[in-house]
Amino acid sequence: MISIITVAYNDADGLARTLNSVLSQKNISQTEYESIVVDGGSTDGTDKVLEEYRAKFEEAGIRLDAGSEKDGGIYDGMNKGIGRASGGWVYFLNAGDVFYDENVLAKVNDILNKEKSDVVYGDVCSVENAGVKHIMKSGDDINVIRTNLPFCHQAVFTRRGLHDRYMYSTEYRLAADYELFLHAYLDGTAFVHVPLVIASFMLDGASNRNRKKLFLEYEKIHKQYGLAATGINGALAHAWGLFKINAANVMPQRLVYWIMEKRINGKEQGMNTPYKDLISVIVPVYKVERYLCRCVDSIIAQTYTNLQIILVDDGSPDGSGAICDDYAAKDSRITVIHKKNGGLSDARNAGLVAACGSYIGFVDSDDYIAVDMYEKLYKAIVACNADMSVCNFRYVDENGNNIEERNNALPVKDEVIDGITALTRTLDDKGWYYVTAWNRLYSRKLLQSIYFPDGKLHEDEFTVHRIYSKADKVACVADACYMYVQRGGSIMQAGYGIRNLDAVEALEQRFEFCVNLPEMSDYILRLSQRIYSMLVEAGIKLDMHNAGCRQRYKELKKTYIKQCRQIKKLFTLRQWIIDVAVFEIFPAINMAVFKRL
Repeated sequence: MISIITVAYNDADGLARTLNSVLSQKNISQTEYESIVVDGGSTDGTDKVLEEYRAKFEEAGIRLDAGSEKDGGIYDGMNKGIGRASGGWVYFLNAGDVFYDENVLAKVNDILNKEKSDVVYGDVCSVENAGVKHIMKSGDDINVIRTNLPFCHQAVFTRRGLHDRYMYSTEYRLAADYELFLHAYLDGTAFVHVPLVIASFMLDGASNRNRKKLFLEYEKIHKQYGLAATGINGALAHAWGLFKINAANVMPQRLVYWIMEKRINGKEQGMNTPYKDLISVIVPVYKVERYLCRCVDSIIAQTYTNLQIILVDDGSPDGSGAICDDYAAKDSRITVIHKKNGGLSDARNAGLVAACGSYIGFVDSDDYIAVDMYEKLYKAIVACNADMSVCNFRYVDENGNNIEERNNALPVKDEVIDGITALTRTLDDKGWYYVTAWNRLYSRKLLQSIYFPDGKLHEDEFTVHRIYSKADKVACVADACYMYVQRGGSIMQAGYGIRNLDAVEALEQRFEFCVNLPEMSDYILRLSQRIYSMLVEAGIKLDMHNAGCRQRYKELKKTYIKQCRQIKKLFTLRQWIIDVAVFEIFPAINMAVFKRL
């Protein structure tokens, strides 16, 4: 059993988030864990939260041991929690902290049942006040504990028996956890690091607010265990430490992260060293059990390994959901979201909500990618400080065979362009290479406040202009790293119908977005001409006996004419007569001409 100990004081809202996170854990028996709350005599309504969650835990069949009394601070509270623990393993998830996802305990429990070490620690996700998330990797080399703690308490599970020998010293207000684990390490206790993100926490804790005091407590602990440098080396180390602490206090948090990544002498310094940038890869999954393994295997095998792989099971009626769960059990980087069917856009949006990476990519579940795709896209972004990168893709059949006639003259070249240039290329020959969502890597900021429209075909067309408008630089990679599988039964292989008009609607929305941008005048005219061509084609292919088709076509045609009048000065007289005047009154003439071309 795992005893989850939560220490709280006047943080009712944070406690509710934490208890809800514990209660939400899945795929683990209710008898495999318990929750212990040690409240230090809160006066902010914490008692009401505890009363509410007692009922919820009882209903769920999970033991909740909650009490409130004055204590001597957080470490005194943690010691009290240990005294009440009945599990073989102890874990601290204090008020405001939450599990990284709903399957953390299940994955950890499997590990602990096989592990012989006394201390098992994973990784964590830290969250800035602005909501920006950073996956923080704990140190693999436990020997760095002689200078710095290579993990934080939200990442570590300890055997209950360990605390018969070691408890938290209340002499230290901020670094008692470091003192305990250093003491255990020096006594020969076995530690093991597992590549699993355990919990998320806000970067507003006491340690982050009091870096100078934390540093001084570390120095005191080093002296206590005979690890402190002496003489001139000790003086220099002390001065350097104070400089770093005071500098960090005035720096923006992101700058602190950047500096920490540039480690002195290139050596791992433990918990305070973040991963290289995390990439979140979102895979919408629906009725693709035949192709899913090939897709997921290609992502798992990436040479860029620091991935969060989000498989969004969009209510698949086949075995796709179970396949996703099997992969999650084997690879700690994989998170599975099971949801009611809502379509491709809804699945992508669900993935965006769960994404923690600094960069985000999409892979459709019937496609697959080259083993080095994300490494190439990431390096291209870093090399020129770009906001996103895009690569070529190849058309392949269901067996992975190259479709030669569709892969001639790949349009993406090795270069760096601005977002406006990238947007203008969406109307070129093979412009769809610059439209699709999946052959690229996005900086997280580009996708903030951007969601794919639910229930729409050509969902990429609705968002691409908004994304490019926010991009200062786009790094282009000539390599064809994405394999676009052409298969019968896919969304894009369906016959022409009313949903194809979504593409017209998307371009008309793009027109409204771009029409007032002076640098886009040439593009606007070309965009208008593209809309005209699509409307004429739709008039030929659609079943106009269908009232729904007829009504929607009429509305889109009306919008097109209105938009043309906004930019009338850009048309030649011939273009205006043919594309607007004649089409408005006698569209059948335009369609007849179109058929003969």
